[in-house]
Amino acid sequence: MTKLLKILGNFALILIEISLILIISFAFLIRTSYFQTFLAKQGAQYLSETIDSKVSIGKVDITFLDRVYFDKFYVEDQHNDTLIYIDEFFVNFNLAGALSLNFHIDEVGAKDARFALKKYKGEEDFNLQFVLDAFLSDTTESATPDFKINIYEANFSNAHFSLEDENEEITP
Repeated sequence: MTKLLKILGNFALILIEISLILIISFAFLIRTSYFQTFLAKQGAQYLSETIDSKVSIGKVDITFLDRVYFDKFYVEDQHNDTLIYIDEFFVNFNLAGALSLNFHIDEVGAKDARFALKKYKGEEDFNLQFVLDAFLSDTTESATPDFKINIYEANFSNAHFSLEDENEEITP
């Protein structure tokens, strides 16, 4: 009987040891840019399927849970034209108020970005509307937002925004 208890005890200790090794390995793995990029690409694929349009992302790097960096973010509209392209994007944030849903973004920045808002000929909505519609709630309640976002500094370099309405007549 004691031999069986000894074997079961050793087996339980081995299981605990393997579990701890896996948890520690995962903690180190999730901090690597390669793994973060892999997860972001999976998220981009899910978003692409949700909005039924091409979404891609390059590299992702999250450091110390207060800085997010990614590059080569691309979203196509329903006419296979560029809706959003950001070559480099970063966010520095403070997690102090996150539990109370009061988010503080210390700095946000984008480099070499393009946002093309366009209303195509014969359509009523702009090309961004399909993205908004994909995330619409079924309820029609108008409630106040449950969270607050404060942005203290925004830096954009070589960023272009275009607004085009092909339904409007151009008068000379």
